[in-house]
Amino acid sequence: MKRVYYEVEKKIETISKKGYVEVDDSYTQMYDNMARLTYNMKSLVEVQLMFFFCVESNSSGVFSTDDRMFEKFIKHSEKNGGKAITKMTFFTAIKNLTNNKIFIKLNRGQYQLNPFLIWRDSLTERTDTIATICESEENLDI
Repeated sequence: MKRVYYEVEKKIETISKKGYVEVDDSYTQMYDNMARLTYNMKSLVEVQLMFFFCVESNSSGVFSTDDRMFEKFIKHSEKNGGKAITKMTFFTAIKNLTNNKIFIKLNRGQYQLNPFLIWRDSLTERTDTIATICESEENLDI
């Protein structure tokens, strides 16, 4: 969290207001072409998983899809009023998100949020990651 100073003054009668407001300095950026790709999402579970992994991924957008993460998603979903899903639904949604190029498969059970669409770290790190991905022949169609 970062504290940002603010000051407000109204002209009708002089009222001065000073203080601090809490501004969350951890954020995830989504880029314009994200709207085009999310249009192809087939289920609410895919949307929930996308946002869940935006939070659960590391600063470079990398996350795993092991049993521990599945259980964590189920608890998160139930805590927020969602329904429990099966592992098959979980992995089908991940497959669809990968096919829609929102996730990039790195290894078995390890994925990355597509940095062309979603990013959590500094913009310099994003540029470096995109350059690395573009140098990899298998990911040229992102």
